Amino acid sequence: MERIEQLKLQTEDLESKLDAGLIVREDENSVLVSFHHMMEYYLYAAYYRQDKVIRPTTEDYALWYREIGEAAMQEEKYHAAAKAFKKAVDWNPVDLDALLDLAEAEKHIGHLERFRAVTEQLYYFCASRATMARYYRNMGYYYTSKYKPEIAKVCYEYSNLYYHTENADSELAYLAAAMESAGLASATGIHKENELLKDQASGLNSASDAKQGYSREQIAEMQKVLVSEKIEPGPEEKTIRVLYEAGGELLKQGQDSLAKDCFTLVYDITQNPDVLALLEQLDA
Repeated sequence: MERIEQLKLQTEDLESKLDAGLIVREDENSVLVSFHHMMEYYLYAAYYRQDKVIRPTTEDYALWYREIGEAAMQEEKYHAAAKAFKKAVDWNPVDLDALLDLAEAEKHIGHLERFRAVTEQLYYFCASRATMARYYRNMGYYYTSKYKPEIAKVCYEYSNLYYHTENADSELAYLAAAMESAGLASATGIHKENELLKDQASGLNSASDAKQGYSREQIAEMQKVLVSEKIEPGPEEKTIRVLYEAGGELLKQGQDSLAKDCFTLVYDITQNPDVLALLEQLDA
């Protein structure tokens, strides 16, 4: 805990300097933001600030608060954790980890609508199959808690299409038992055995869907349910485009490692062969 106590002292000092005007978060021409990775700079510029110069902090303030929040979560001090995570997000609104942590804290507190609101916010920065799956699992939890098992079931099944997890499987088993007990049928009639979901698909609208036991028509039915509940049926195209362009810009700057991080995410979510070729060139 020595590390956490040190971080608390550092954040207290930071806040004192902000209050005293020794550190200026924002003025007419610029804004101070704490980034963990260079790709976040491009996401922030695209989603939040196109009108001001973005000044990255020299220290990762957002990470300071995130670590404090994670320590509080371990101690089951969920209100304190949520407070710390909110400060992390304030310093870096595109920090997906901080947003996921904040959603988790709100879930433990029992703030269901806040949990959904944060989940909707973090969706825009989900740029991998695993994080998209997490988005749908969060939505599954929301609808389970709202006693809407048919919709929750679709969310968990759709999550497994992106990235298969035991968590989603256990929730699907729970929902199946609950729905059978209540005499409820599947909302879409498309449930398949879990073993059909074990291999990740290379794309939700590709031939690989058949390997998981879902046809295009069945996936379209899933998507119809999601859209009816204002749940996004796929990744945000703007985010994928920004990451691809950021990778190209970083390549021009000679930042091959950072560029590779961007292209890796783009390939993971799109399975685009041209992006794979870029990655192979960077590995050569």
